[in-house]
Amino acid sequence: MPVRLPPEAEWEYACRTGASTRFHFGDSPAELSTYTWFENNSGGLFDTVDNAWEWCADRWNDNYTSAPCDDSPWLAATLRRRCVREGAWYMEAFRCSSSYLSYDWEEIETNRTGFRIVADSIRC
Repeated sequence: MPVRLPPEAEWEYACRTGASTRFHFGDSPAELSTYTWFENNSGGLFDTVDNAWEWCADRWNDNYTSAPCDDSPWLAATLRRRCVREGAWYMEAFRCSSSYLSYDWEEIETNRTGFRIVADSIRC
């Protein structure tokens, strides 16, 4: 079965689980500690939600507001940053929302970035 990293838009759609709120549970960051570990309550303890930034398939574009994060031909071949989603255990609450988008350098090895894979189904 083929697997891949999701594009950042697909990642956000799945993360929101149908919600249109800032977080999958609502809009209030005050409730974040009920659902996940982050800067205020982690003490270095990791969890599966907001545990780590998650890599997306897209390359980062500095002008993201006017163009999507993607591997379009107009992006420089030397661009070594990829989109990451949903903050990590050491982040502030506002960076843990399903809509928060950032980037990280591909070359960096760190305990703050992980990934989820998408398994595309095969029809026989």
